[in-house]
Amino acid sequence: MYEDETGYKKGEVQKRKIVETEIFSVDERIKIISEIFAITEKGTEEST
Repeated sequence: MYEDETGYKKGEVQKRKIVETEIFSVDERIKIISEIFAITEKGTEEST
């Protein structure tokens, strides 16, 4: 593997991982999950 003077190796994939966290209350989590189930159920009903 080729390596230049800066130490970069050709073919090496350089990745940065960005992680953001959100704080949700229990009520907000329940609401979000309920909405997800409603959307998936609607999609299931339309496909049959």
